Amino acid sequence: MARKSFIESSTVANWILLNARIKELQNDTNFEDEKRRLLERCRKIKPSYELLEEIRIGKRKGNAFYTSQFALIEVMTVIREEYLSKRMSDEGIPLRYWTRYRDEIDLPEDKAGKVIDEILDLIGTFSGKKGKIKLRIITPPEYDPVDVTYIVTKYKCYAQDAILLATARKQKANYFVTDDRRLREISREKILSMKLISSQEMLSLLRRH
Repeated sequence: MARKSFIESSTVANWILLNARIKELQNDTNFEDEKRRLLERCRKIKPSYELLEEIRIGKRKGNAFYTSQFALIEVMTVIREEYLSKRMSDEGIPLRYWTRYRDEIDLPEDKAGKVIDEILDLIGTFSGKKGKIKLRIITPPEYDPVDVTYIVTKYKCYAQDAILLATARKQKANYFVTDDRRLREISREKILSMKLISSQEMLSLLRRH
């Protein structure tokens, strides 16, 4: 029986962000060196990129990976926050004022379109050849509302996180992979028979087997 893992939106977003920056380096004569330096600079999100690359290559047999349409919608939110943070930093807005100015900045249409293109690219990249899907995207109905209610009540987490956890539960996932430390720390124990782990921990599991 395949080991099932649900890939949460923060992990997917990290891959998209790094993959987009790596694409920009492809015409560089020192591409491999520049890519290595970029990954070193972005070491906090590097495990997310490496995990999704392991899934893309598809050599780890005995594993099934999932995400959901709702998770991909959340990716838009994550990337929007990255854009806003960078723009406020570039404009010299002090960190203490970011909350005040965040809602005054819109995501430009060209930037939003680029994010959508990146998500579509991810879907195409992970569809695999000859119908072999490497990262299955779960479509509605994705979850049981009873599970969502239970998770929100029991673990006091946000509704959107509970929806993702309930979606993974419906797929009978063994692992819920997230690089959101806050989410991982809501429970030291399994939630609905799932263990919450980071990309780095998932990578270690894959490379041991």
